[in-house]
Amino acid sequence: MLLRVTFGVEREERRNASYSWDSDKRGEEPFVILQWTHQGKGVFEFRQKSHEVKVGQAFLSIVPEKARYAYPSSAREPWVFSWINLEGPLALGLSRALRESFGPVLDIPLQSPCAWVLTEMISKASHRAFQNSLEESELCYRFLLLCREQQMKKSGALKTSLREIADYYRQQNNEMVAVKEMAARAGLSREHFSRAFRKETGTGPAAYLRELRIARAAALLKRTDMPVSEIAGSCGFASARQFSKTFRHFRGISPGEHRQEKSH
Repeated sequence: MLLRVTFGVEREERRNASYSWDSDKRGEEPFVILQWTHQGKGVFEFRQKSHEVKVGQAFLSIVPEKARYAYPSSAREPWVFSWINLEGPLALGLSRALRESFGPVLDIPLQSPCAWVLTEMISKASHRAFQNSLEESELCYRFLLLCREQQMKKSGALKTSLREIADYYRQQNNEMVAVKEMAARAGLSREHFSRAFRKETGTGPAAYLRELRIARAAALLKRTDMPVSEIAGSCGFASARQFSKTFRHFRGISPGEHRQEKSH
């Protein structure tokens, strides 16, 4: 289950109150809007409360919903910001979890690890510069985890589990990692770990790891001439047959058909 970065703008400047958007009028298909202030301030109205979005802060809106963001009528300087749109069940799940835990306005200091990753992600989105869907998804996932860590640091409640576990998943996606093993790393039962992971990310740990493996395999099929059996093994599948069956089920085509697309 990959995260998609559909649009991004590195710099936008607004100077008057004619700039106003209603999040419930942005279409029916759900997606995430993250708008990050570099100069001045904006306002985000959510759940009958108005929030200022100052320098080094970003609002998080999940379309469609009853919310509004705008240039404040009382402002006297430009609102300069960048923004990005995210799609996919995992992006929606992580964004909802962030907002429920820390509110709709997040701290993203201009000189911070999450800011550096966000800047890279916005730049790649605006220039259509992602090499493949796996790079896109991993960068987005890393940003959301760093953003969560930033909010937890501010609140003084930093707990390490999710980021460490997700990092371990990415490092080990070429091996047959079991959910039970991951749960043991977190010090939780398998059932508790699976529930917590799904609540936090919007997907189960096994499904997330499977999608990482499939995405890595798809990239290898496109970029290399490795035999399918070798790709299957390097991406953690027990056999080429299992890999081909799984790939066709989730991508709709066989590994061979996917590889042939690179010449078109």
